[in-house]
Amino acid sequence: MNYAHATRVPKYKIKWYKLDKITRDAYEIAAKKSQDKDFQTMMYHKIGKVYDELSDNKEKAKEYWQKAVSTAPDSEAAQLAGEKIASLQP
Repeated sequence: MNYAHATRVPKYKIKWYKLDKITRDAYEIAAKKSQDKDFQTMMYHKIGKVYDELSDNKEKAKEYWQKAVSTAPDSEAAQLAGEKIASLQP
């Protein structure tokens, strides 16, 4: 919910209300509580998207997308993360 809301508000509100951090923290907690590697991978992919789209931090986004790929390489989320990593290449 936080991510969906944050994508609809102006950038200054994202920073003011720390919506990016709140969203990342929620995904991180969900990933840590789950034993399902595919679910963890999806959470890491989403954290990467938050860094990329809400925080404009491409390096942290790439870090989480790489974590997604290494957690469950054959999962759909890992494939999406791999595509995002490739899109950052010059």
